[in-house]
Amino acid sequence: MKKFLTTLTICLLGVCLLFTGCGAPVSLPTGEAKNGAGYGNVTYDEYIYFANSSVIVSDLTAGDNTGNLAETAIYRTKLTNGKVEYDEDGYALNTEKVADKLGAFNSSFMYAKGDMIYFASPNTHRSTTNETLFDRNTYYSMRADGSNLRELYSTLDAVTLQAVLTIDGTDYLVIHEGERVVRLNLTNGGSTVLAEDVTSAVFAKEYENENDGFVYYTADRTDEEGATEGVTGNILRKVSIVSGEMTQMRREVGETITLYSYTDGVLYYTRNTTEQTTFYFANTLAAGFEASETQLTQAITSGITNFMPLGKDEYGQNKPVIYEYSSRLVMSNFGSTIPEVLVDEDVTVQLISGDYIYFTTTSGIYRISYIDKVRQTVVEMSNFREANLSITADGKYLIFYAQVADNTTDTYYAHIINLFDVEQGVETEARPLGAIAEADKPEEEEEE
Repeated sequence: MKKFLTTLTICLLGVCLLFTGCGAPVSLPTGEAKNGAGYGNVTYDEYIYFANSSVIVSDLTAGDNTGNLAETAIYRTKLTNGKVEYDEDGYALNTEKVADKLGAFNSSFMYAKGDMIYFASPNTHRSTTNETLFDRNTYYSMRADGSNLRELYSTLDAVTLQAVLTIDGTDYLVIHEGERVVRLNLTNGGSTVLAEDVTSAVFAKEYENENDGFVYYTADRTDEEGATEGVTGNILRKVSIVSGEMTQMRREVGETITLYSYTDGVLYYTRNTTEQTTFYFANTLAAGFEASETQLTQAITSGITNFMPLGKDEYGQNKPVIYEYSSRLVMSNFGSTIPEVLVDEDVTVQLISGDYIYFTTTSGIYRISYIDKVRQTVVEMSNFREANLSITADGKYLIFYAQVADNTTDTYYAHIINLFDVEQGVETEARPLGAIAEADKPEEEEEE
């Protein structure tokens, strides 16, 4: 009988970090509603749709995404009572390929609405010099059963931010690619360039109020705006996602703004003050620009990375902001400039889900609550890929990519972890979610 696949023991570490210290953006989703946007997977009609294995775009060569894919394709697994079922050897049941395309890469995207699944895949169109530009995205739609696969749009540059916003019954996929922001109308079809010559851009993950209906972006001054006369500083603008109408928000001589996030109705950015010192700010956009600002950090010299707001709590109050500073993960309350150390080591923040910050180190995947500051081990292992971590739409599972125990093909397969078990501190397993190549399955042991 085959020996069981990799069993990854999950344990709970009660490490309370009580240190206090001194004080780039990562934008990954927490898993939206059932028919919402998941970056790497989406739950729809009792199925989890996901990319079966993860790829590194720079490793791709011509022909790698042009069909006849096996374990690297997009699959779906049917849930039974909300759970994945497994056979006696530890392989997922009720799993099938639905799209002959790569789906887990540096700018993954997946979304479900109606009976349609939308996803991104590394571009396969060739340049004028016959190069395959895999660092760009091509977006597709298909029916939930994998039929009627259609290409919707290919970007002209690498994607840095993307989200679906439903405004007045229409679904808009907004994409920041290179120096452009583009809108795809998923409901009625068509694409529109909303902004060009963009130096930084942010927008909401979902539409809840009228301020969420804009893309906020910065741009350098043009010749008409004083660039040739040596006028310094940049310009902050917003553009309506629906109408495309642009509004200038701020244009101060000598002042440079860099946008980092728009989260729960609050705009986060750095800007130079009149003393030419740079700070991080939050802005509710409720009144005048500076009147709506809240300072979040002391003056910045260097060393702050991965600045990320945690959003609002159930009462509408702003949660803290987190960032990495001096090889530590720190937190400060909204409006305070005094940080507190959450993790006293060099980590990579991956995503936020509820009260938890998920992060990785070279030894595994972990999470920590900003409330009780207790660090929990999600999984300890070294043969996993930091990219493409995501939470399922129902918030019950973490999906990530790792090699199986009997790896021979160097494939990083989708694995799934029950977060309820992590919460309870009970022993659980990280199991493969989809199809495993025969070469990576353990050989049958002969009975004596």
